[in-house]
Amino acid sequence: MNLLTMMQPTAEGGNQGAQWAAAGWQHRMVRAEEEQRQLTTRLSEQLALNKQTIEAGAKSKISDEDFATMKAAIAAGSCDD
Repeated sequence: MNLLTMMQPTAEGGNQGAQWAAAGWQHRMVRAEEEQRQLTTRLSEQLALNKQTIEAGAKSKISDEDFATMKAAIAAGSCDD
């Protein structure tokens, strides 16, 4: 009989579950915000690199082949410093 009472849900157990859920949600929110910051930074870097490539192409500082290569790399997101 004592074992049965130990298996019954209690208010304390319910509170722990709610606390764990809240902590998990908070962790997901922090992780999502960090991912959003990373994506925003990456997009900003790609836009700046794209602008520099276009300016260099317009001023004939790079060849047409290099221009096309850089544009493709920027579009693919594979230009990492």
